[in-house]
Amino acid sequence: MNKLKFLFLLVFTFSLFSCVDLEVQNLNQPDRGRALSNPSDLLNILKGGTMDAITGITTSWGVHPQLMADQTTSTNKYRAFWDFCEEPRLQLQNNVNYDGAGAMRWPWSDFNSGVVAANSILSAINDGLELVVEDSIDRTTDAEAAAYFIKGFSQGFIGVMYDKGYIVNIDSDLSGLEFVDYHQMIAEGLANIQQAITIAGAHADLHYDFILNVDMDRDEFVQMCYSYMARIAISEPRTKDEAPATSWAAISGWADQGFDHDFYIETAPGEWWNFMIDWAATEWPPGAGYLPSDMKIFHLVDPAHYTEYYHQDSVYTDTPFNDQRILGANGNKPYYMYMTNFGYLRASRNRFLFSSYMHFRFSNNNDLNQAGYMNPMFLYTELQLIKAECALKGGDINGALAVINDPNLPRKADGGLPDATAANEAEAVNLLHYEYALELDLAGGSTCQWAFMRRWDLLQEGTPTEFPIPARELEATGFDIYTFGGVNHAGEPGTALGPGWRTVANGQ
Repeated sequence: MNKLKFLFLLVFTFSLFSCVDLEVQNLNQPDRGRALSNPSDLLNILKGGTMDAITGITTSWGVHPQLMADQTTSTNKYRAFWDFCEEPRLQLQNNVNYDGAGAMRWPWSDFNSGVVAANSILSAINDGLELVVEDSIDRTTDAEAAAYFIKGFSQGFIGVMYDKGYIVNIDSDLSGLEFVDYHQMIAEGLANIQQAITIAGAHADLHYDFILNVDMDRDEFVQMCYSYMARIAISEPRTKDEAPATSWAAISGWADQGFDHDFYIETAPGEWWNFMIDWAATEWPPGAGYLPSDMKIFHLVDPAHYTEYYHQDSVYTDTPFNDQRILGANGNKPYYMYMTNFGYLRASRNRFLFSSYMHFRFSNNNDLNQAGYMNPMFLYTELQLIKAECALKGGDINGALAVINDPNLPRKADGGLPDATAANEAEAVNLLHYEYALELDLAGGSTCQWAFMRRWDLLQEGTPTEFPIPARELEATGFDIYTFGGVNHAGEPGTALGPGWRTVANGQ
């Protein structure tokens, strides 16, 4: 029975996701037959599922949450970009034939692929299989910890992005799966990552190499686990008044045990790179951003000069910024590049929140698919901002300011800015938003900005605060198709009521 169950899980792995769109060919997945008896191939299943899950937050379709968060802007109808940033906000079209359907479908498939790959390994280990590879190296414990991590990572981000999902374990009846809400998905995800930490804690020689071009010892693996627990947990609330199931103090504690350095992944040419950055940091046509940065960023930085405008026929003049991160100083790479024309931005399509800049900090001459390029996955600054935010949520404005004004963080060390002050919560939130929008632009995966804004009611009225289960999945399982968003549905579950970032940023 156990062997049959394991076989079924392996078949399920490949059959369920055989129709999943892939950014590039996954070269880590072996054929089905050999995987049953070859420990190395079982480990490759886990590596393949891990990279699928990592792609879930770095997919090129991650541009769409950036559009909803007013980090990036577009009037391009390709992939329905314009629909995700148009104002007044539009309702999501949860339709298999919709040009923007990939924004909902791809992460869902990628994360579930990670869960199934993890279950394949955990089932094999549960059945007593020892994953001993060449030179008699036993990778069983490494794989078990890695499987629990990517399973929790995947479940957690399903809970961050979607209103509900499946909890699938090695003993689940796959024919009788039922959806659970995002609270349960996140709780299950955090519990599984915690299990990975527990396993690692008992094995000082644990070796983690299941992400392409990543080689971690036990201590760094545990840091990664805590870092993603903090990001996932703080991303749970859909509104300012909703508290996460995890206490703010606990989230801050996890952040404190997270990375003590920036975490980057080197490009694996032809296999994986940060597709979201690749699209959002592309200059095309020459002198314009294909997906230019949104005016929100520069309004937060310099509200007196960078204001909304609706029918301006010329781009902004390149001007100095007090924040030296934007155009670069002291040998640091500029965060943004000045653009001289509108490119694909059309005046006839409500062009009014464009900026004259495009993201440049993580660009690589429009092509990240090159050996040696380092893709940001988790910046140390994000963990510090999480701690500041937790302090603010606990009513400690001074504690939040102490973090924001840390002289070792980029705001002061690279930006050259004076100490920030805040007389009330709204002003402190605006400071946090400034740092999220600028310092973590494209650096925290597809959910970072969107989740931050929704938990402070900064999303514009009618913006979706979560994705529905993709139409393809609903049709396959016989459930009714539903959706979120649209200004006429503001305040309903899954749709932002506001007041939105403009109101808060302008002190209204």
